[in-house]
Amino acid sequence: MKKNLLFVLIISFIIFIPFTSYPVVWEFHTAGNTEGWTGGSWVTNFGVSGDALTFDTTGGDPQIFSPDNINVNGSNFRYLHADIEFTASSNQIFQMFFITTADGGWNEPKSITFTGYTGRRTYLINIPQRLSAEGKDPNSWLGKTIRQIRFDPGGLSGCNVKIHWFGITFGSDSRGAVWDFETAGDFEGWGGFSCASNQQVTGGYLYFQFTCGDPFVFSPDDLRLSGSDYPWLQADIEYTANDSFQMFFTTATDGSWTESKSIVFDAKVGRYTYLINIPQRLSETSKDPNIWNGQTIRQIRFDTGGLPSGSVKIYYIGLRREPIPDWQFDIGNHKQGWIAENQITNLQASSGVLSFNTNGGDPYIHVYNQHFDPSSYRYLLIRANITGYQNNDPAGMQTFGFPGTGGGGYVNKNYYFYPNNGYQCLLVDMGTPTSGNSWLGAPGTIQHFRVDPAWEATTATFYYDYITLYNSLSWASGPYDWDFSTSGNNNLYGTNCGNWVSAKHSPYSGTSLNIASGVGTVTGSGTLGIENLNFVIGSTTAYKWLQVDVNPSTQADRNDFTLRFAWRKDGLRMGVDYETARKWTIPTNKGIKRYNFLIPYTTGQPSGHTGAWDGFPHGILLQFGEGETGINSVTVDNVRIVSDATVTAPTVSSVQVSGTRTVDVTFSQQMDNSTITAGSFTISGTGRGTLGANPLSVAFLTGHTYRLTWIAGEMREGGDVTITVSNTVKDASGRNLTSPNSATHTGGGIKIDTPTVSSMTSPANANTLPIVVNYSGASDTSSGVSNVELWYKIGETGTWTDSGLRSNSAPDGSFNFNPTLEGVYYFDVVVIDGAGNRGNTPTGNGKTTTTYDITNPVVGAINVSPYTNGTPVPINYTAATDNLSGVTTYR
Repeated sequence: MKKNLLFVLIISFIIFIPFTSYPVVWEFHTAGNTEGWTGGSWVTNFGVSGDALTFDTTGGDPQIFSPDNINVNGSNFRYLHADIEFTASSNQIFQMFFITTADGGWNEPKSITFTGYTGRRTYLINIPQRLSAEGKDPNSWLGKTIRQIRFDPGGLSGCNVKIHWFGITFGSDSRGAVWDFETAGDFEGWGGFSCASNQQVTGGYLYFQFTCGDPFVFSPDDLRLSGSDYPWLQADIEYTANDSFQMFFTTATDGSWTESKSIVFDAKVGRYTYLINIPQRLSETSKDPNIWNGQTIRQIRFDTGGLPSGSVKIYYIGLRREPIPDWQFDIGNHKQGWIAENQITNLQASSGVLSFNTNGGDPYIHVYNQHFDPSSYRYLLIRANITGYQNNDPAGMQTFGFPGTGGGGYVNKNYYFYPNNGYQCLLVDMGTPTSGNSWLGAPGTIQHFRVDPAWEATTATFYYDYITLYNSLSWASGPYDWDFSTSGNNNLYGTNCGNWVSAKHSPYSGTSLNIASGVGTVTGSGTLGIENLNFVIGSTTAYKWLQVDVNPSTQADRNDFTLRFAWRKDGLRMGVDYETARKWTIPTNKGIKRYNFLIPYTTGQPSGHTGAWDGFPHGILLQFGEGETGINSVTVDNVRIVSDATVTAPTVSSVQVSGTRTVDVTFSQQMDNSTITAGSFTISGTGRGTLGANPLSVAFLTGHTYRLTWIAGEMREGGDVTITVSNTVKDASGRNLTSPNSATHTGGGIKIDTPTVSSMTSPANANTLPIVVNYSGASDTSSGVSNVELWYKIGETGTWTDSGLRSNSAPDGSFNFNPTLEGVYYFDVVVIDGAGNRGNTPTGNGKTTTTYDITNPVVGAINVSPYTNGTPVPINYTAATDNLSGVTTYR
């Protein structure tokens, strides 16, 4: 009898304390209702107010207790999930004790510890894992029925604790029912497979194969979730076919599995995260949303479509109060919870786009039932296309969050869109609001999220490709480069991301952009501008160089052609708000040239162009010229926003002699003007002439080019001119010049003038040596006379030859010329100036002539009578001859 009685008592005990399969969450919404929690030692002012359980600590071991007999299944519900606001002088060690139906003693082995931070924070702790990490037995929780919780908030007196909610849940990052299948072999209560085989939990997902046309699997039963509080189905599923998924559900009042209590949505091939607003999806499929809203959800069934073969991997699936705020609008015609609130018509989802029109001056759409962590999800990204707007200039819009942190009831952010020009990224930091409360706060401080698409009435159509909140934008990684092989690819980052288009807003409406053959050609009238508004830069500290390959073609060569770069950040206007622009000058008609400009460098920038390169730029504009005439076209080959790894330390790119006393030095990138002085540059080479080793001055010219100027001396014509630059010169980011730090303009020397001589004299005839050749008036106005060379030729058809004779006498001088042959000698000189420039090489018959003749003339015959008795005696002769100088007299 005792055994039987004992058996009956055990059975009675099991029935009296049932094993529950649903989470327990205490939310403390009702003032004065502690929901069964009680204060223990070292606690005072214990009560509920302001949607929180609040108390003060009075000693070294404060503790509070949950209701007894909560009877939570430790295997199914493994997470402590709580929102706690802690006011103390420093962080403390929090501790949670628990007792089970098998062990009712409060002891250290059945406890976990974690850091309690000052301020408000959400805590999510895997209890069995924490037990293992602390060297305790995880099976003291797993497989046990948890009876009661004790919470010890640190060891200080004088602290204030506010518990906004406290729960033992399924886990993940939700206060709903989310199953993430992290432990191999643990189905987390899912089962009852139909038309399935090879079901298993491994690799972080639930997997099974289909064996007939209606495969499905059941969640744990008796979830007891409020449909109104948990309206979202969110699931990460990998699927092998195009089909439809269906989720059935039962409630506490209707336990039947019926089509009316189900939602259907499109399945995608591959892995995808699905976000479904269940009440709205019911309405979209002509079902009653109130069979979910206001009901206690007991169980769900997930049907993987109607295919008789295939497989599915469920990485997580959950009914959530706080879904990841990411609306892609690509699950059939599902609007994913967004509804028309005011002055909105034609709201619909189709082909991955939410579209609508407005019919008043205060239109807005919204999504309710939000409970994410706004301190993490602070960056709002809307990819939008607005067509049919009444003008092309940027127009205002707003986003509201309700209620926010504070007493005003809302938080507001103003920003702008650029209409009638394709898709664009609208990216704002909700953590820096325009007005109202703070967006930043604990989960639940943003419950209602609203977008006001325009500040003014418009007949435009709005297309939203997605609306997403991010906790980080690190995914938008670079480099960001466009090679103009295409206008773009609609990606938010990477190669050819976004889309390049002609800017349409003022003052760029006259611009035309043609992309073909790997280049973009910009033409038009007025100020020319092209823009890409459809990408995001995730790090301005890493990606800070604008690299552009461009050739402006103008009717006249110029060095002052404007290249203006503008960007938008925080949803504001490019180049207008926050002075988000830079202006540089580049040369024209030089062919495609590459320029590397450091965007954060503001030295020398004009007013309106000194804003910080920070935040998350999400659109850029390139402006060419400033509306002047005479621009033929601008060819753009490549545009890139890159890091220091791409634009490495600076070098000298080229040296170009630009005038008789000017040399242009071009660097590989934008330089720091403050480090560039005349003493940084040294000239050498055969073309240097008499120029000083360093220029008198150096000045910025255009692009990355600086002009060196001398005011004295002269180059040698056609000589090589080399400029070497000191490595103390730095680029705009502060990096020293590296090799090559010099360049040469081969044959680049340009003389100022040609040295000359006024006149020359020499004897007309000579038969003795030397022949004295005189010159006068040898001069050079720029660098003086260095020496004079005597040149000659023999005969009119002879070749001019350097005699090798030199004179450094100026302006007058002479040469003693010793010919070796008889002949008619033509003389000229070449004057050499101080720079090494030579006078003109002799041509023609030179400046003076001398006949050198050392052969005696010859008489042909002399006839005289042999006898005579008279005087004078007649002597007859035939004509005498001379080979060079002729016969002048007979004697």
